Amino acid sequence: MQTKFLNLHIVLIDGMPKLQTRWLNKNVDLEGLSKRIEEFYKSKGFEVLVEGSKDAFRVVGVLRVGDKLRSSYVGINGNPNDFTVEFSGGQMGRFSQFLSPLITMFGGGVLILERLRSQEFYEKLETEFWAFVEHVVDRTGAS
Repeated sequence: MQTKFLNLHIVLIDGMPKLQTRWLNKNVDLEGLSKRIEEFYKSKGFEVLVEGSKDAFRVVGVLRVGDKLRSSYVGINGNPNDFTVEFSGGQMGRFSQFLSPLITMFGGGVLILERLRSQEFYEKLETEFWAFVEHVVDRTGAS
């Protein structure tokens, strides 16, 4: 029986939240997957760095939006039939969300607006990323 993906959960690595998915029995070339993810980032205008070995790949994308830099990290670990993909972007922490009304009262509304724009950017990127990866795994993996 083929499993599309085993689980989707958030893990904290180095204090940063990362969304992680595990796939089983898909027989996916992990180097090929890392190249497709590199293409995904480049198609969105990111500068991309890819590092990898047989069972672990890292893809880092950096994009300039106006005078701001946006960055995202993807890790691929495992083997073709049991691997995880993790995604990390610049998510706004719960503490920042909690303090937003207070900061706005004291004239920090511009800062909050920029944080919300950044959060919107990363949420859209993450949604598109997971749809893309699922499509790639489904097309290149064993049926």
